[in-house]
Amino acid sequence: MGKEAHSISSVDSGSGTDSESRRSVSQNPQDCQEKNVVPKPPLPGDVEQQGQDQSQVSQRVLPDVHSRYDIGRNCWRNHFLAMYGEFCGTFIFLSTGYFTAQSANHGWMMKEYDDKFDSHPARILMIAFGFSMGLMVSIFSFCDLCPCAFNPAVAFALFLVRGMSFVRLVLIFITNIVAAMAAAGLVSAMTPGKVAFDLTIGLGASRTRANFMEMFGTAYLCIVVIMCAREPRRTNKWCALPIGFVLFAMHIWMLAYDGCGINPARALGSAVAKRYFPHYHWIYWIGPLSGSIFAALLWWILQWLDYTKYIEAEKTTFYNPETGCTEPVE
Repeated sequence: MGKEAHSISSVDSGSGTDSESRRSVSQNPQDCQEKNVVPKPPLPGDVEQQGQDQSQVSQRVLPDVHSRYDIGRNCWRNHFLAMYGEFCGTFIFLSTGYFTAQSANHGWMMKEYDDKFDSHPARILMIAFGFSMGLMVSIFSFCDLCPCAFNPAVAFALFLVRGMSFVRLVLIFITNIVAAMAAAGLVSAMTPGKVAFDLTIGLGASRTRANFMEMFGTAYLCIVVIMCAREPRRTNKWCALPIGFVLFAMHIWMLAYDGCGINPARALGSAVAKRYFPHYHWIYWIGPLSGSIFAALLWWILQWLDYTKYIEAEKTTFYNPETGCTEPVE
């Protein structure tokens, strides 16, 4: 009976050979897995065979074309891709900033000015634009490939808010430092004169003041990264803009006082290129890492308050003064 129904359906379809080949593909899941073909459902004309294989069709699982790659959040291939993206992004970001700072500071040192050791708006704006534009371009370029921290302090903050695993944190931390030293070496080799993009304390600021500036500046940067990139929002794809803007603002505020490090890799790269570590170099590590902890603490307070639940409830309800009750938004 099955053969007769099979022949009748072939004759009715007008192409017995084609229907046979199509049915052989759809009814043999092993061949589909070997050929990496998605199984097709039985032909409508084959009523009897369709009823027999209905349970098999419902239980079939599409072949996993990536099973041999061991795709997962913490597989080593993904770790390598994240490291590669972090290296490229950090290199572009810091090399752009280093080149800008080198040209701004070198021209400033080659001439005699009465206010040579004071803050100058043109110089500050030039360096701020260089670092902030470099960061925004790097984030837009590599946001789908890596965490886009480009900063060990930001990576540490993302780890504290469960944005990456400990293994990923260690790999990103090392990658940022190596990329920063590579960018600093490139700028030092390609520009004439001595290194002028290193970090120094100025305007009479003490080490304690500079340390707290680094801490709060990094905290501002990290909390913007967490809220604009880590938290699920409709504006996540534009997170590079506020992150770049806050870095620009931090440079305007901090540059004249301590050079605006807020990035241990940036401080280490410039110090290695200049081959000089000031006795207060530690503030460019302790300050930013403390700022990461502070930013993560602010995020954990919001999680403890369960802010997403109440914000959504506030958006979907309104207070009616006539009834004195909260009513849903229509």
